[in-house]
Amino acid sequence: MSRLKKYDDTPYISYSGRVTFLSCHYRYWLHYDGHVPPPLVDDALGSVYGTAIGKVYEVFYRDELWRQKGLLDRLKALVPGIVEDILKQPKPGQVFRWRGDGPDQNPMGLYATPEDIILDVQGSIPKGLMTIRDQRLIGSETEVEHKLDSLIGGFLFGGRADVTMLTSYGKLRIILDGKGSRRRDKWVDKKQLEWYSMLYRERFGILPDRVAFVYWKFEPPVGIQWFEVTAAEIDELKQEVVQTMTHLVKMRSELPPKAGLPVVREIFKPNPSSDNCRFCPYADDSTCPEGFSVNEKAKAKVTVRENTADQR
Repeated sequence: MSRLKKYDDTPYISYSGRVTFLSCHYRYWLHYDGHVPPPLVDDALGSVYGTAIGKVYEVFYRDELWRQKGLLDRLKALVPGIVEDILKQPKPGQVFRWRGDGPDQNPMGLYATPEDIILDVQGSIPKGLMTIRDQRLIGSETEVEHKLDSLIGGFLFGGRADVTMLTSYGKLRIILDGKGSRRRDKWVDKKQLEWYSMLYRERFGILPDRVAFVYWKFEPPVGIQWFEVTAAEIDELKQEVVQTMTHLVKMRSELPPKAGLPVVREIFKPNPSSDNCRFCPYADDSTCPEGFSVNEKAKAKVTVRENTADQR
């Protein structure tokens, strides 16, 4: 979500930046402070669906398409151009490996062609519309990609909520965050919604009434997961994030200018584990030997299991 930014020289962090810092200080420094190009290729094909469906509903809310006839066809017509734009602009270090056995392909890839992605996104649009109708997710004061950056304790905390609105029913202030995962709540954390709620309160002086993850691949009633956040939860989170930034700024102050990676690792220590290293684009033998070692051991275990299975 963010890179290291300055606002009147105020240290900045986003939700994803904080998650990275808490899981592995070294990876945080490599990505956000050192801006080190990832030495390993990051296969981003699996993220295209989520990005594309998010953009579809961004247009839906921004342009108030629910007021127009032929809504489903209009939304489906957006998809080819959206997918094409995403595939044209991978982030640095990212590639899209299509399913196949050829060079630069992945036998386990999610999609074989761009058309597969387009059909997948178009096929899930009716499910999202069902959830919107079922939950009456239409209202006034609607903001899309709502920038909620706020100053707290002398630090700048950033975040963009997918959708904020005042509902037509009950006049409730809500925050929605769309998810494209095939496994519903596998990769979500309520803390993300608490983060947006914290920033919302800082900006507007009031907490949202309800917050939710919307799962675009699922129909009602499981297409949405509501949460309520309390003032006590947000107060606690505010203390935690200020502590995080205080610690981060102290670590930066201890790092000598132009320090090499071995010195960086002494201060921004790696936290090698299977969860942290399996998909890390820095876990090669020169940039992060600790992460490389974790992944090599994991590969060796897989090889042993496969050989054992072949012998049975």
